[in-house]
Amino acid sequence: MFRILMVGALIAAVTPAFAENAEDRPTIERLLKSGWEIAGYTGAVDNWSTFILFRHP
Repeated sequence: MFRILMVGALIAAVTPAFAENAEDRPTIERLLKSGWEIAGYTGAVDNWSTFILFRHP
């Protein structure tokens, strides 16, 4: 239970910092429009994570 509370507190503390710069971060759409290609992808066993590998020819 303590571990869950600590993770929740960490997420609550870090989220506002990332939300402020949300427009600065690249999106998949922007990467594809600027010439990047999807070279591969995979999903985790628990279906919570997806990893996308990009390449720029």
